Amino acid sequence: MFEIAKDDNKSVFFTSYTTVMSIATSNAWISNAMQMLRQTSTELYNHTINVALLTACIVREDNKRSYAPYEVVLGALLHDIGYAGTVNKARGIPIDGMTDMEKMLFENHIRLGMDYIENHISSQTVKDIVAMHHEYSDGSGFPEHLKSEHIPRHARIVTVVNEFINQISCESEKFAPDTLLIAREKMKALAENGKIDAELLDMLYKRLGGISELLASITSVLLSE
Repeated sequence: MFEIAKDDNKSVFFTSYTTVMSIATSNAWISNAMQMLRQTSTELYNHTINVALLTACIVREDNKRSYAPYEVVLGALLHDIGYAGTVNKARGIPIDGMTDMEKMLFENHIRLGMDYIENHISSQTVKDIVAMHHEYSDGSGFPEHLKSEHIPRHARIVTVVNEFINQISCESEKFAPDTLLIAREKMKALAENGKIDAELLDMLYKRLGGISELLASITSVLLSE
């Protein structure tokens, strides 16, 4: 299912999209999980697909992987399953701007997500992603304040992609050039401050062909669901 791509970025992008949608409908419980996300919020569902898509793009590029690519993409699809069926007002608020109550609600979606997948899958890779996708490499993330050496590579990949998608998303669910440029600066700051993996961020940009090419490819597909 995952051969190393030899083609241009655009071809990889659309191939990855096809792969993600195939995994999202590969069996009944995954399809049900995706439907739960869609019923909770169209924006939440779109976010999930977007994160899985860009994750798939990175794992094709990753020559250091010791994980199963399928499981990482599945983990990306399920990383926010803890929000399904809930109204969580903390979602979308920057971590450093949360009140104590909002932080509690925020952390709760990880616990609920772990409870859900425990009943459906034994993959440690998927569990790592659901549990750790808000952990920062410097230990300032949630919920366990883990540092880089305790966060496996597959979880760090999804963290980078999740942060990037959050940065380029806006209320209209469309991307604009100014938003992309601001997002690039924010992602650069996160990497320079040791919060996210700079190598993985570079891999994301390389596969996407850089910010200048991202807009042309991404707007036509990512939010079309």
